Amino acid sequence: MGISKSMLKFLEQLSLHNETERFHANRDRYDEVRKELVVYVGAFIEHMSKFDPAIKDLDPKKTIFRINKDSRFSKDKSPYKVNFGVEVARGGRRGIFS
Repeated sequence: MGISKSMLKFLEQLSLHNETERFHANRDRYDEVRKELVVYVGAFIEHMSKFDPAIKDLDPKKTIFRINKDSRFSKDKSPYKVNFGVEVARGGRRGIFS
């Protein structure tokens, strides 16, 4: 399993039309793509836990960063990131900083 063409297409279209109204109109597409990402990250965690058992019980949903962008201090005020971010770490996302 890998990154699907539909996921790449969604992100490409989001980069071209990064508006709240358009995103909400395509929310069902985002939800489907996010489900694919959760499965992909789950498989990645399962595979990598053979090398690092400490990550075995991570919930893939909790390793994925939100798609909403914090644009308060950015010149680019578009509301959404045009990529998916994932952090797989011992203790969960940002667990090493807690």
